[in-house]
Amino acid sequence: MGMLRERLRYIWVSHFAKPATLRRLHRTIRRRQVKRILEFGIGDCSRAVALTRTAAMPGGAGEVIYAAVDLFEARPALHIAADVDSGDGTEATPPLSLKDAYRRLKQTGAQVRLLPGDPYSALSRGANDLGQVDLIVLGAEQSPESLGDAWFYVPRLLHEQTEIWTVRRDEAGELIHAPLPLSEVDALVRAAELRRRAASLGAHDRGSSRRRAA
Repeated sequence: MGMLRERLRYIWVSHFAKPATLRRLHRTIRRRQVKRILEFGIGDCSRAVALTRTAAMPGGAGEVIYAAVDLFEARPALHIAADVDSGDGTEATPPLSLKDAYRRLKQTGAQVRLLPGDPYSALSRGANDLGQVDLIVLGAEQSPESLGDAWFYVPRLLHEQTEIWTVRRDEAGELIHAPLPLSEVDALVRAAELRRRAASLGAHDRGSSRRRAA
């Protein structure tokens, strides 16, 4: 019964669930046998659980490993519903705690790792330990500013087949899930590297000035 229930669930999420663009993401996970997922911003955790269950469906090879970067208890209440499939994302819902997110995700049977904090601080601490992943999902509440310098660490997470998907809202407020082109990924990584290099040179110049003044 468990296997049949999961297959019926997959048929629903991959062909009938809303928003329509989320169906394509579920089909991608199944087709590409995604087993290692990293998500930035998990909303109320519903999408994270659904994606992880799809990755863990019978017939796939290997254990599913799910990781997420989120502010959890420190997240503003209005951001909690940003990735929910229904509603406009404006209701003030209490922030999701790290403990509750972990409990819900462990029920999928996946190996779960949650990194509290903003994208840059979380990846600066954990990118090397996370290793390469098959899929990265950038939640709708992740602004370009919040992700900016974190792109410096993203190459450490990628292999040749890794896909990066973004979640955003269109003008009508509907969630759009779409893969990020490799050219855009490269541009974002290069921009982060240039900012990091400029900051390093600036710090070096300030240090030299202080030494000369002394």
